[in-house]
Amino acid sequence: MSWKEDFYTACNSNGTFSAGINEFFQEHKEDAVAPFAKYQLITAVGTNDLQGVGDEGERNIQLSVWTLSPTLSESLALAAKAGVKSQLDLMSVFERPLAYEEDTKLHGYAIDFIAWFDNP
Repeated sequence: MSWKEDFYTACNSNGTFSAGINEFFQEHKEDAVAPFAKYQLITAVGTNDLQGVGDEGERNIQLSVWTLSPTLSESLALAAKAGVKSQLDLMSVFERPLAYEEDTKLHGYAIDFIAWFDNP
């Protein structure tokens, strides 16, 4: 599988997360209905060897959850984090609340996961 499939599956392995969101997608969806979660690749670092640079290595993946409540956004993001921690080889995690979006009336919470993928 690819990092996309592995990450998607890991997040959804937590029942609280998968039951709590309407939609979970990569990068952007114009008509997404809250509560929703999206993920995107921030950086991909391969590994150096004598043959050059291999594809396996670190991936920094950002998950953001958007809901009508800041506490629900955080709760669902942390549920996804639990699923990711149980399924992937995590190297680092960085989490933070996102600013309230006045135009959409949504609260966000983001988590950056740095994980190792043998088959990105």
